Amino acid sequence: MIHLFKKSDGGWVFSGSNIPSNMEGPDYVEGVLPEGETWDYEYNYTCVDGVAVKGNKFEMGFVEDTAYIEDRIQAYPSIEDQLDDIYHNGIDGWKETIKEIKDKYPKPDSD
Repeated sequence: MIHLFKKSDGGWVFSGSNIPSNMEGPDYVEGVLPEGETWDYEYNYTCVDGVAVKGNKFEMGFVEDTAYIEDRIQAYPSIEDQLDDIYHNGIDGWKETIKEIKDKYPKPDSD
C-alpha cells in the first residue's frame, strides 16, 4: 500500500496500490509506516522525513466501518490487469471480476 503526502505541509492526500499520474511529481512524497504498524483510517497522519506518523483520532459523530475498503483495495487487480481484462473480456467481463470482489467484501449496511 502506498501512502502519499503533500511535501509542503506533510498532510496525507492518498492511499492506494498505484500512484495516480497527477501525483507523480515533486509536490508529493511517499510516507512509509514504521515497521509492524498498519494504517488506521480512524486517525490523521502526517509525513515526517519519509515516515507516516500517526496523529490524533478523527473527531466524528459517526464513523463508518471501513474495513471492507482496505480488503477491496488489496483484492482489486492492478489498473494494468483491469485494462487487460477489459481488452480481453469486455466491460461486462471486467464488471464480473469487480463484482466478485465487492460481493466478497460487502459494504456494511448503515442502520
